[in-house]
Amino acid sequence: MNDTLYHLPTGAAEFKAPRDFHPPVEMVELDFDKIKHEVADYSGKGFENVEKVENLTLVEYLQRLKADRGRYLGNIVHQGVRDHRGMDDHVVGLGEYDRELELIIKSGSLISSVGKVLKNEQKIAQIADEIRMKVIAGVPLEAAVDDCLYTKYQAGADTLQGVSDALAVHASTNFIIDAHYGAETGNESFIIFPEKVVLKDKVFFGRAVDTSKSRTTQHNDVYLWPQKEVPNELKINGAILFLPRDNKVDKNTGSTYDVVNEKAVIDTEKIDDHDADLVAAKENILTRAQPEDADVLKKILLKILETKRYSEISFAFQAFFDPSVFKPEFLQGFKDKIKEIGFDPDELDKLFIRNNNLQLVGDFFQRHSNHYNNLASSNHGLFYKRPEHTVLSKDYYNRFICERLKDVKVVSVSAGKQDIVEYRGINDAGEEEVIRVVFYSDHDPNQAIEGFYNDLSIDFDQTILGQDGVGSVDYGDVSYRYEYNKLRHRLVELVNSSS
Repeated sequence: MNDTLYHLPTGAAEFKAPRDFHPPVEMVELDFDKIKHEVADYSGKGFENVEKVENLTLVEYLQRLKADRGRYLGNIVHQGVRDHRGMDDHVVGLGEYDRELELIIKSGSLISSVGKVLKNEQKIAQIADEIRMKVIAGVPLEAAVDDCLYTKYQAGADTLQGVSDALAVHASTNFIIDAHYGAETGNESFIIFPEKVVLKDKVFFGRAVDTSKSRTTQHNDVYLWPQKEVPNELKINGAILFLPRDNKVDKNTGSTYDVVNEKAVIDTEKIDDHDADLVAAKENILTRAQPEDADVLKKILLKILETKRYSEISFAFQAFFDPSVFKPEFLQGFKDKIKEIGFDPDELDKLFIRNNNLQLVGDFFQRHSNHYNNLASSNHGLFYKRPEHTVLSKDYYNRFICERLKDVKVVSVSAGKQDIVEYRGINDAGEEEVIRVVFYSDHDPNQAIEGFYNDLSIDFDQTILGQDGVGSVDYGDVSYRYEYNKLRHRLVELVNSSS
């Protein structure tokens, strides 16, 4: 075994060991050929009779995964910079850096959106302030709380339509929806939970139709709630984390991009070098207007890209330049929007004073702004800068896990395109915890899972769960509303205490 895998990475000379890094106390490497035969020859039961999945050895876990034909509920997380999108209405976080996976590892669970709010006192205080304003305006407290929560989360109603995304833990079934919900192309982090492990204590509702097209889209979305009145969470000690193995990532962020102030740094030279459409637009401007106009327009577009104010700016300039709805005040409205994102007002005014042909400006925006906006969201990081000081992604995550646990015992199996690693250690609560990881090298998440299954001779059953409205949730049961009720009670208590 390569011992350096379990020590601090050495890819950057100035890398400093964190004070709470805990080197493993024991390391065991298993023979892959032996493991493969043990898994292939297994004919016992799957996960249905397992009380505590975390107590299984690595081999026992893989055997039961094989017995259940690899069926899983998956979740791809926003770890790193989101560099793509698959739907126009799922654009939150584009170009921004997130540590969602690291937070999941620290907490040991994947939780609902409302569950995240319950753990964030600052967020709860902000919501309470909004409720106070409603109460001051004359709205009864109970009604103000319900109105505020329903507006934010559409949570609390007793009908299917009122059960929102925010109260459920979401998962796809037997397919990772990276095109719609992922983060960094080629550097994705995702989790698979064996289906039977999840459904032992969860009810669900599914949206998809069991076709290959539906399986790979946003409709492959299973809503999960607890069967009892407990927090809605999926413990990762029963799951497998798939993490990239060989990528060169920033030593501090784990991202393949350069990150400043929680955002990817845009490489403007790459845009000029690679984006023929924008270059053509700029040349067109230069032939029809003064050169400084083109530079100003380019600065405006770059600022739009950096601030992610796509829809606001788009609406403003379309309203201004659409002859059918044009009004003189639209010019000021457009200029105000541009100023809001930090553009120099004086430079902007000079543009409109110099250029009497406003249609020229309108043509530029209408023809090229959407294209330019999509550079960050549709080109998978092509125009982001790469980090200067890097380490291997496996070293980055190995370090992070060994910061999270003490007295870590590591069992590993090298299987060609992936390394299977099990970490057992003591968490901050003094409890034993297990984290199972597949460090993969495939570019595509679903190919990584298929390769993992093929190597272990797992006959993968890809039939989806929860087809077209089928599920096991009883909407008369209060368990799925437990976190809503808890948040509601906390807010009422907080507002009352300050009145």
